[in-house]
Amino acid sequence: MVQCVGSLGYNHYSGKCTVFEVELWGILGGILILLSKSFNKVTIQTDNLEVVRALQGSMM
Repeated sequence: MVQCVGSLGYNHYSGKCTVFEVELWGILGGILILLSKSFNKVTIQTDNLEVVRALQGSMM
């Protein structure tokens, strides 16, 4: 568990969260920025295998 107060500049969650959750919040933040700039394709790179599997599973 890590402290997750305003993680990566976002205040979506205050309290304790896992590294997995912090990684996902970071990816979500990046995607939201790209969407606001009208990007319609994105490549996500992460070294967290758990996050990769979760994202791949959500696309099926």
